[in-house]
Amino acid sequence: MLDRWPVLLICITTATAASLYSARFANRVDSRTVGLVTGAILTVMGGALIILHYREYLSKIPYVFSVLRSMGHLLAFVIPAAAILLTVHHFFVAIPKPVFRKMLHGVAFLSSTIVILLADSWQAAAITLALFAIVLYPPLTILQHWSGFAELLTQKKPGEICRSLLLLFFTDAALTAVAWGLFQSQSIAATAILMWGMGDAAAGLIGQRFGKHPTHLPLADPKKTWEGSLSMVAVSMLTGIVCLLCLTSQSLPVVLLTALVSAIAGAYTELITRNGDDTLTVPTVLTVLLLLCQFGAAALA
Repeated sequence: MLDRWPVLLICITTATAASLYSARFANRVDSRTVGLVTGAILTVMGGALIILHYREYLSKIPYVFSVLRSMGHLLAFVIPAAAILLTVHHFFVAIPKPVFRKMLHGVAFLSSTIVILLADSWQAAAITLALFAIVLYPPLTILQHWSGFAELLTQKKPGEICRSLLLLFFTDAALTAVAWGLFQSQSIAATAILMWGMGDAAAGLIGQRFGKHPTHLPLADPKKTWEGSLSMVAVSMLTGIVCLLCLTSQSLPVVLLTALVSAIAGAYTELITRNGDDTLTVPTVLTVLLLLCQFGAAALA
């Protein structure tokens, strides 16, 4: 644990660097945006100093430092990744909106995966994911009244970002509690989230660009296409194979069958889910099937 003076020096250095960096864009964005970003940075550093000051008291509360470590892992990924994407998109290269949305989406589900894989316990991971959504929701709710908010984050309709944030991180927290907490399978929680995130991105990008043949399957959304759905199956399956081979001890035939069955079920669930609720339904279905395949393989072994 760092002493107070080194941390204070880090905070002062960070604040100075952030101020100098934001000054470069002072004439390119409105003053409110600069103020909000600066305020957010100072709030985070102030919170770090408060935690450091009361560390002896906080250390007596269960899971506090485990959650703080997990939150540190999450923020260490989310903040630089989101900052780089926003800076590149708005100041250097105009990334197509559908691609930019999926890239932001990727930052979100990858951050959940990082938290799960690096957490000390399922409790720390689940609490961190839920807490992150709870803390971020109020400022995003306020920010969405700013006229530039929708353009900044490519929001399609009012309230979409806030709703998606809560749904994504609370779903990931719940799946972590079930897969890792109830069934002692940390790898399944991470695999399900990655399969959904990568597959959903492929379905959206390929479907919008090349989709010409509606699926016409029972209960399916008529706007969804075979091109997008098959892309989701392929990418989800490949992601599942890589994750299961790296994170579990399952044999290759079991991994291939598990990834194929789960990818097909996930893609069909995405087809029949409306109103953006696939953030909840798809990873849930993937988690259930991955667990069933795991237990089935273990029973037959």
